[in-house]
Amino acid sequence: MAEQILFYLFAVIAIISALSAVTRKNPVVSAVWLVSCMCSLAVIYVLLEAYFLAAVQVIVYAGAVLMLFVFVIMLLNLRTGIIGQFRNLGLKFMGLVLTVIILRQFYTAFKGTSLILGNAGGLEPGFGEARAVGELLFTRYVYPLELISILLLVAIVGALVLAGKESS
Repeated sequence: MAEQILFYLFAVIAIISALSAVTRKNPVVSAVWLVSCMCSLAVIYVLLEAYFLAAVQVIVYAGAVLMLFVFVIMLLNLRTGIIGQFRNLGLKFMGLVLTVIILRQFYTAFKGTSLILGNAGGLEPGFGEARAVGELLFTRYVYPLELISILLLVAIVGALVLAGKESS
């Protein structure tokens, strides 16, 4: 019972933090809200007894990736005025329609699952352990892992190109 309360509490904190991260105009404040969201997700992993995933969540995402984001934000010297505001009512309406469609898809996807109904079974032995995650990453998900690594490399090169000074 206490685990469920903690789960729902940190799930709500994660959702509020994620919404705050995407609605802030200041990119540094958005990054701070994203750190809060990542830490809430790490607590949820701990509640699911996936301690390795929780540690990876904090070390890799809340630590390394978010610090890279903050570094790029500071390097590009982004200010609130650069990002600007959407004044176009049509774009806001399209965003609202797209949000409703995505939320409807989530509802449809989770409607019949046993997790929503409260009939969740136990986790597989070794769930969330480093060995199980490593075996999955380097056997079944090796191609998506390589694609993600290439995507991150392209993002880093893009950030360096954007940050580079123009030569005359």
